[in-house]
Amino acid sequence: MTETGAATFAQRLARRAGDRPFAACAGIDPSPEAVALITTNTIGPARVTRAAAMERFAGMVIEAVRDHAPAVKLQLAWFETAGAPGFRALERVLEFARRADMLVIIDGKRGDVPHSAAAYADAWLGERAESGLGGDALTVNAAVGSDALTAMAEIAAARGTALYALLHTSNPGAAALQAAPLADGRPWWHLLATQLAEADAAVGGGVVGAVIGATQPDALRQARELLPAAPLLVPGIGAQGGAVSDLAALDAPAAPTTLVNSSRSLLPTEPLDTAGFRSVVAANLDAFAVSLA
Repeated sequence: MTETGAATFAQRLARRAGDRPFAACAGIDPSPEAVALITTNTIGPARVTRAAAMERFAGMVIEAVRDHAPAVKLQLAWFETAGAPGFRALERVLEFARRADMLVIIDGKRGDVPHSAAAYADAWLGERAESGLGGDALTVNAAVGSDALTAMAEIAAARGTALYALLHTSNPGAAALQAAPLADGRPWWHLLATQLAEADAAVGGGVVGAVIGATQPDALRQARELLPAAPLLVPGIGAQGGAVSDLAALDAPAAPTTLVNSSRSLLPTEPLDTAGFRSVVAANLDAFAVSLA
């Protein structure tokens, strides 16, 4: 994240992705099970020990994928489980990703009333982030309302960064709310997509995007119709059952590069030493990136 003053997030992503419609994003979810796949990692109950293990895991993933993917997505929840040591580890991981010339998606799913929402954006986005942990993009929960979304979008636009708002997720319980019918018959998530498009237009475009799960092809097509020029972040390929072939529904002439995330599918199926771990992750990410080309 060294160029925020020189280009928008969409421009930086397009440049790193070679202007391709789809690019791989390596998801880094340092759960205890994932971290234990490196045989030399020491995992214990102490927060400092857990934080160090997560930092080593994240660093090895970044080393493995830096030549195959333009971006990484850091899941904050696991770092937060280690308290202050976890945040210090996260800061070092972010710095390492920047030195590797990778874009960093902060997967924090933040959202609140406008003044608090603005504080989240201020803390996490861009080189001027108050926390010092600024990323290139932040996942957010936009269901609080359009005023809260606008508060975050204005900061993101000013800093050359972006937001990915939860829109249509792939977890089994999502449909009860997201697909609930409105009075006019549309599903609720269509209304949210309209608000995302309006917020994006208000800050110049290419700033407010959406997270859309890859497990429902019809939803992919509808999302692109509702958001023809929005950046999209697509999880759910591989371990969750989504297929690369279904991504064709997201391609559109005006659309920026779509980031397609893979997390668990990148990892080995059994514990390996550091060299073996990096080799497997690199090979899996390379194969994933080739499948998107």
